[in-house]
Amino acid sequence: MISNIAGYHTKEEWFLGKGSFGSVYRAEKDGKSYAIKIFQTEFLKDEYKKFLDREVDALRKIDHPQVVKFYESGIFSDKGFDYFYIVMDFIEGKKLSTYVGSGDEKLIVGIIESLLVPLEAIHAGGILHRDLKPDNIIIDQKGTPIILDFGLSKIIDYTSIIQTGEFAGTFYFMSPEQIVDSKNIDARSDYFAVGVILYQLLTGLLPFDAPNIPALIEEIQKRYPKAPSDINPNISNKTENVILKLLEKQPYSRYQSTAEIISAFSEEIILRKAKLDLRIRNYVRVLNNEKTVFKKASEAGLISEVLYPANLFASYKPTVKVIQDSRLPFTTDPSTNRLNYPAFSSSPTLQELPYSSGSDTTPLQKKDFHSITQIQEYVKKVIDHQIMYGVNELAAPFFFAKDPSDEWYSINLKLLKESIDYRDKNHSELPLWAGICMNVDGWHDDDIKNEILNKYVKNAPDGFFVYGDPVSNSANLAQVFHYSDFLIKLQKASNVPVITARVNGLGLVLLCLGLSGMSCGISGLDSFQEGLLSDQKEDTYGMDPRYYIPELMSLVTLKKGITTKLKDINKSSISEALKCPCPYCKDILEEEVLISERVKMHFLYRRKEEMDTINSLNEEERLKYIEERLAKALEYKKTLTKEGFKISSDFSHLNTWKSLIEEFKKLGV
Repeated sequence: MISNIAGYHTKEEWFLGKGSFGSVYRAEKDGKSYAIKIFQTEFLKDEYKKFLDREVDALRKIDHPQVVKFYESGIFSDKGFDYFYIVMDFIEGKKLSTYVGSGDEKLIVGIIESLLVPLEAIHAGGILHRDLKPDNIIIDQKGTPIILDFGLSKIIDYTSIIQTGEFAGTFYFMSPEQIVDSKNIDARSDYFAVGVILYQLLTGLLPFDAPNIPALIEEIQKRYPKAPSDINPNISNKTENVILKLLEKQPYSRYQSTAEIISAFSEEIILRKAKLDLRIRNYVRVLNNEKTVFKKASEAGLISEVLYPANLFASYKPTVKVIQDSRLPFTTDPSTNRLNYPAFSSSPTLQELPYSSGSDTTPLQKKDFHSITQIQEYVKKVIDHQIMYGVNELAAPFFFAKDPSDEWYSINLKLLKESIDYRDKNHSELPLWAGICMNVDGWHDDDIKNEILNKYVKNAPDGFFVYGDPVSNSANLAQVFHYSDFLIKLQKASNVPVITARVNGLGLVLLCLGLSGMSCGISGLDSFQEGLLSDQKEDTYGMDPRYYIPELMSLVTLKKGITTKLKDINKSSISEALKCPCPYCKDILEEEVLISERVKMHFLYRRKEEMDTINSLNEEERLKYIEERLAKALEYKKTLTKEGFKISSDFSHLNTWKSLIEEFKKLGV
């Protein structure tokens, strides 16, 4: 142990630590304490040895109370070995690494904001730190961060340090460009390190980790980190965005100054209040070939809310104009969940969306949403497209996710956060809907259900459209129950409207169980499964008309519009009970073939009656109403079957819905 270095006295017990650049000891001279760092000169590149004194002279010029002060440097010999030494201030305190995983966002952000001030002073002096990490930052006894070891990595030969096995710790905090060419970097490389530090302090984990250096380099250069809020759900979206922007792969995508970073931290948080109440809603999903039906129905007061798919905006502007002129609540399905399937290439209207992949052959991929810049740019395109076409209830982009382990799930959450932020900054007067599009088979697992509830409720949009796969008349009781249970819990927890999407009769049941809204097409588009997203078809063109019989709570398919099934019903003993009194069904049995417009106007008229009835009832009366309707429908179905009239291939959904109500009654609904 060397006890005297150029007049600085040290002892073995005064050892402070060992880092990438050698050992550090406390030393004394003239009654004052210093820190002295020593390492063998063989770790220096030959080309740097002659510049050593000049570099340390430059370091001495940095005069800032939060930057460790350099006093002198030199070379001494001991037992045949040459050593380089640097004398610095001795700072009493604790390393920033002691705060790793604390999760205290206010405290950590405050430390980082304070840290950026001396970092700016270092950069202003023409020096880069190059080795920022929690172990190189001391929190003094007043809680102020003090930067250590800046600038020294330029002097050290990294290749020789790698050979000693001491380089990996520093590597975790290096920017992609520093790994490739450490000589030609700028201040933005240090900003990347700040992002790694902030990520680690708030989550307890490093954003990039691997079992060996080559794998770690691969991660830093090519992989985007997991969203910090996926690890620590208490991290605010604002802070998460700062972290992710600091960790962008390209320097130009990061903040360009410490002032920008500090400004991002101090950006005012807008406290949002939900813009949609819990009144009953029925969003009619309109297609481009239904312009005339929509115009007549809206003028007759049969439609109260409308949803029009975004991929139809540009190609069918007259339909959009009619919807705009109606002044009804107007939202959209952004159609994003079809853009990551190869079948999108068969749909011109999908390809023409300004937020499609831009390729005729390659759909959107997960890698298109890895950086915060990519996500924010995508959100802007989606929302701006809606604003251009007069949507007055915005819809965040979303994709189908099988379960919470699916990367699309995390992408959806981040897209939602950014959509809310973008709306708040640019269109704060408009409500914004979130879309949840997932497979429901795993929702019987409370852990999975609660994970989804926790994440989406925290994001606080103004409402939710939920597409469940598979939710249709053929879904079994377990699927329907856990889907319904999720919707009810989501609405209660968020206190915003939840819409069951692409359902018909089940939607009425859910309204009577307390849900705020439902959505389906006009006599169609009343089921959902993932396969529909990869379907080559644009819409329901060419499908046989489906006639709504409210008394059976079912749509009956009329092959080529031929009224044979309706005439069969008229021969039954319950013909009067099933006969439709609406103005669009007058003399219907005299027609051989029903035109589509008439079938759709009938559907909207009868649906309006149902919605008005449900709206007029209190909660207890609604439950009784739907139970009585189901009981009647089952009775009618039994009679038709007994009399030999095959109106539909399957009415099993009626029993499923009856059992669903019984299950909810057990829960106290």
